[in-house]
Parts: sequence; structure tokens; C-alpha cells
Amino acid sequence: MTTPADIERWLSLLPPSKQGDVKVRHHKDVGPLYHISTNHELGAMMPSVTRRTLSAEDRAVPRISVAPTLAGCILAYQACDYDFDADEYKGWYVYGLPFEHAVRPSKQLLPDVEMSDEHWLVTFDPDTVAYYPRTVAKFFITDIQRQRRLRARIISYKGFVEVTSFDGLVVAKGKVLPRGKYEFSWDNHRLKNHADADGFTFTPVSVAEYKTAKRETVSLLAFDDQRPGSAYW
Repeated sequence: MTTPADIERWLSLLPPSKQGDVKVRHHKDVGPLYHISTNHELGAMMPSVTRRTLSAEDRAVPRISVAPTLAGCILAYQACDYDFDADEYKGWYVYGLPFEHAVRPSKQLLPDVEMSDEHWLVTFDPDTVAYYPRTVAKFFITDIQRQRRLRARIISYKGFVEVTSFDGLVVAKGKVLPRGKYEFSWDNHRLKNHADADGFTFTPVSVAEYKTAKRETVSLLAFDDQRPGSAYW
């Protein structure tokens, strides 16, 4: 179990100029934390230094980037466009990671923390060397539209999501999507903050509608006995 001394020791390793208003929060005060990935078979995750960062973001603190909402995950991830255009595109899994304490970084460490509400899972002690993800939801994009409105660049996304957890999926602050299958959409004009509860539009769909969309859009997920198990949802 992580002790206050473990937390203080970890905080003391941060450069004074980067500490700012870093907070270490207990899971009872945070709720679930999610991580999205194109890897459909994530095993034990260990905090590490990431290369996918903002230009002003810290690159020295080993961590696992997570967020309390799907909105926060997407805003922090900022690579859905890139993944969608990749040859190996196969959609994303939303993982929940059980934890005891999580770090909410300061703006000095993460400039867009207020937008995404990103948290970090770090190694406080020997018990937090690894974190073990559990699948909460799966989603894939079927279409991305890009257009200009005056000086604004609007990017609109359409896709489908399957919530597999009986606890549902927190999509934005105060909004939980129940277990089931949905068609959904969002754009970068409506979804600007992790608390934008109206940033998404969700419409329930049948199993048949979901499977048809998956088969037509994500070729790697088509029903093909020659494909590896990792290609199936």
C-alpha cells in the first residue's frame, strides 16, 4: 500500500519549477480512470517516458496517461485522425486501470491539463510498478469530415462504440453511458473540454447494425477465420 511518505518522496523528485499545483488524488475522489489504445491486447502497463507529447509537455516523468472521461482521453490523445488514416487501422479499446492514487499534473508539467483533466499513474512504491488494464469499451470511427468555417477548422467524427462494462462508461463529467452499443459523433468545435457533456451525440443501435458497420468500415475486424484473435472484438 502506498504511504504518505511514498507520495512525498515521489513529489520531492520533481524539479521545483515543475511542481506548481501537482495533486496526488485517491481513487475515491477521482472515480474511474481510462486509457485508450489501438492495442487490443494490453497486458500489464508500466509507467514510462512517452514520446507522444506536446512541445511544452514534460518528457522526464515516467507515467501512464489516463483521464476520468472518454472526452478527456480523446482530447489528451489527439491522434484519432492519424490512427484512422493508418493502414493497420482497427479501432480503439478503452481500458479502465484500477489504482489507489493518481497524479494530476500541474500546468508546468502538462499545459493542457485543464482541458483534458489528464491524470498520471506513476510508480510510488514496489506495489505500483505495474498497472493492470480491464476492457471497458471499444470504439471505431467510420467517417471524418474536415471543413473550414471562416478561420476555424472543423473536424467532425462519426463512429460506433460498444460499452462492455456493467458500470458503464463516463463519457464526460457527470454523464455515464450505460452498457450497450451506440452510434456516436463529435467534433472539435463542440468537444473542447472534458466537461462538455453535450460534446458527443449517442444513438442506441442493434447488435446487427453495430456488426454491419464494423464489418464494412474496419476491414481488420471482419469475420475472417484466417485473422488472429487480436483482430476480433
